[in-house]
This record gives sequence, C-alpha cells and structure tokens, in this order.
Amino acid sequence: MLLTPLQGMALGAFGGLLALMALGFFGRRRLSLTLLLASFLVGESLSLVSQFNENRINAGAIRRTATSLWQDAVNKSPQKLRTRVNLAYSYQVNREFDVALAEYRNAGFLSFKDESESDSARGARSRIATAIGQILIGLGDYGQAGGILSNAWNQDQGFPGLGANLSFVLIHDNRPDLALLVLERTIADAPSYVWFRDIGTLYFNQGRAFAMLGRCDEAEASFVAAQNIEPDFAAFPRQPVCKQN
Repeated sequence: MLLTPLQGMALGAFGGLLALMALGFFGRRRLSLTLLLASFLVGESLSLVSQFNENRINAGAIRRTATSLWQDAVNKSPQKLRTRVNLAYSYQVNREFDVALAEYRNAGFLSFKDESESDSARGARSRIATAIGQILIGLGDYGQAGGILSNAWNQDQGFPGLGANLSFVLIHDNRPDLALLVLERTIADAPSYVWFRDIGTLYFNQGRAFAMLGRCDEAEASFVAAQNIEPDFAAFPRQPVCKQN
C-alpha cells in the first residue's frame, strides 16, 4: 500500500477521531468494544486507501502495457503506419512528449511514402500533423506548431483538427484576420461525418477571432453556434471580451 506522509497523518487523525466518537457514544464502561469498533473502522479506511492506490497503480500499468504492446508491434512491422501512430499516441497519453513527437514524425515519414492523393493517405498525414501541432502548442512552441499546421492545412483545408489548431496559433499570434480565413474555409470544406466537437471548436475559435476585431454580433453568433453543437462550450471563457468598433 502506497501512502504519502500527508495521507498517513490524515488517516491517523481520522482513526483517532473515530475512536473518540465511538468512546463518547458507548461510554467509558464499554472501552473494549469501543476500541474494537475503532480498530474495525480504521481497518476499513486502510482497505479503501489500499484499493485506491491499487487502482491507480493498475491504471499506470495498463498504459505502460499498451505502450509495450505497440512498441512490439512496431518492432515486428516497422513500415506499418497505423501501429506507428498508435505507439506515438500511447506515449502522448503517458505525457512522454519528446518520444511521442519522434514517433509521430517517424509516422509522418511513412505517410509521405504513399504519394497518392487518396482520402486515407491525406487523412493520415493530417491526423499526424494535428497531433504534432497539439503537442507543440502544449509545450509552448507556437512557431514550430504554426509552420507544421500551416503546411498540412494547405494540403487538406477541410480537416477540422488542422483548422482548429492552426486558428488557435494564429489567434495567439494576434492574427485574427488570417485565423478567420482558415476557419471559414475549414468550416465550408469539412466533411459531414466529422466529430461534432471538432466543428464546435472551429466556431468557438471563430467567435474569438471576431471578438478580437470588435465584430461583436458575429462573435456572439459563432459562440452560440459552438454551444448548439457542443453544450460544453457554454462553460468556456469567451476571451478576449469583445469591444464593439
């Protein structure tokens, strides 16, 4: 059982409190019963903490096992794109971002070996670029993220993940006009089967870009459109606050 010092102190205090409560309830003449009850309750508390720690360890073990399985698959089929992407994603989930970036880039090299312009080949390259861009944004490297996302978006302007992340970078760089061009084109070209939340993100970013330009009515309409697609956007802060020009 893994207990931090703070957890141990808290559990000890909790056990003492249970003992005092039980002592007050049963009275001093039943001290042995009181101690027995307190011991049982503390034991149950320890069991719950142990179960919590076990679940936490198991979750970490599952993630490590998934990474090991995908690494095994890549070792057996190093030219297979899907296994390489899944390995990169497992590292990303584990927050091993440097390794994830390396594996996504390896997958990117594989995707460009398929020189066809089929939907599957183009989609694979777009997903890989989106994942790399997301990691770089999370690491604060907006410059490199913008370059990768822009190059990929020029090849696949209807891929929502590219449009959403590229517009996010452009808004961060105070370029709302260009962000709006990217968003309008992406929304127009996005296929009907994409995940609703991706389209909602496009509209939410559109609202932010309009707000930066002081086009408040259009900003409000875009924010409402995002919420209609995905209600969770109602809780997102609408920044910057729009000031009508």
